[in-house]
Amino acid sequence: TICCTNIAICDETLGMMTKRPGEDHGHHEQWIETETEGGKFPDVRLTKRFGNLLGMMARRVGDTIPAACRDWANTKAAYRSLANPRVTEERVLAGHFAATAARASAVDGLLLVLHDTFCSKTAISPAHA
Repeated sequence: TICCTNIAICDETLGMMTKRPGEDHGHHEQWIETETEGGKFPDVRLTKRFGNLLGMMARRVGDTIPAACRDWANTKAAYRSLANPRVTEERVLAGHFAATAARASAVDGLLLVLHDTFCSKTAISPAHA
């Protein structure tokens, strides 16, 4: 099963999530750590806040930041963190890029990379292929 989200491409053979992150908190926390360890922010508080935000977004894939954060305090903290000049696109994506490179290098043979924000676990019928 392959599931593409705005957070990651999910495939069991690559060691990524194959179900909604909130369904298995141990796997969920491990995934967040793997996705963030290659890109540290200059302040421990920013790193922790980003991990918290990623966790909230992962539990509610496809939702807006306010819907994922579920309350005003977390929403305000998320927007304040993202507006911080030390939180750059490069720092946000660095951990994900490092984790993706490590997973890809661990695969023997061919690797098909799909980039999409659409998630579907249904097969295309032969009539529509």
